[in-house]
Amino acid sequence: MNVLVADDDPVTVKLLVKLLEPWGYQAVAAQDGDEALSILQSDAAPGIAIVDWGMPGCSGLEVCRQVRAVPRDKYTYLIMATARGEKEDILAGLDAGADDYVVKPIFAAELRARLEIGKRIVSLQEQLLAALASAEYRASHDVLTGLSNRAAALERLSAELARSERDGSAIAVLMADIDHFKKINDQYGHRTGDVVLRHVANLLRYSVRVYDVIARYGGEEFLIVAPGCRTPDAADLGQRICELVSTSPVQIDGNSISTSVSIGVAGVHHCVRAQEAMVIEAADAELYRAKNSGRNRVCARLLEIPGACPWPEHRADTASGLAPPSV
Repeated sequence: MNVLVADDDPVTVKLLVKLLEPWGYQAVAAQDGDEALSILQSDAAPGIAIVDWGMPGCSGLEVCRQVRAVPRDKYTYLIMATARGEKEDILAGLDAGADDYVVKPIFAAELRARLEIGKRIVSLQEQLLAALASAEYRASHDVLTGLSNRAAALERLSAELARSERDGSAIAVLMADIDHFKKINDQYGHRTGDVVLRHVANLLRYSVRVYDVIARYGGEEFLIVAPGCRTPDAADLGQRICELVSTSPVQIDGNSISTSVSIGVAGVHHCVRAQEAMVIEAADAELYRAKNSGRNRVCARLLEIPGACPWPEHRADTASGLAPPSV
């Protein structure tokens, strides 16, 4: 762990550095309060700092006050080093934001013990932050595939629909479902089924734009929210996904397992924000139309057409063909 040693006395700095390194700490030196404050306010701030009370520039008290004035995720344990041993002085240092203190001349064993306390505090805080980050990730992501989960995707869909309402931009929702997934589970087992789910999730992730939302909606069903995407373009995206999945078999345990997906598309132009459920239902209905039409294909529908919205009049009925929208 890095430890900042801030003192204007070179002899004291040299002594502290000599003590810290055998104890397993990496010393970072500062010659005055201004330099110490700059280091402590940086992204690379050390986990522990030993700050002298009286230094040129910012005093040790002012360094502590300014560090504590700005809340940061990363915590620095501040130890005030002072020749002032009066209780009032110690309380002033703690009041300014110091966590602990040592009185000069510094007794090595005492300093080491106080550093270990600081190390435990900083480590506990890092563990807490990691736990919070992990909890936030699990709250918004599907553990198996690493994609966003249903709740997170619906939240983003709501935000994108609101933006579409404001600026009149298009938005498309795609619902994709792995064809005959139950048969894969029954024939090869659920472990293989999980591999297939991750495989298809990776293909979907590869297919969409970086700012599109892709989520595991439930079971073997996936949701894609494509802001700024008109319905024909979303249908083309669905077509590319169908072709990619159908030509990318899963290799596992010596087996080559072919898969395909059916996709329903609901496109919206000039939508109303209260239509999240309607858009999802429309995409789901188109998905089932694709399933009933032979699977491994795309069916699309444009909701609330604002006027002229050209669409090819033909139907492509090949195995991975694109069905025209039902309006």
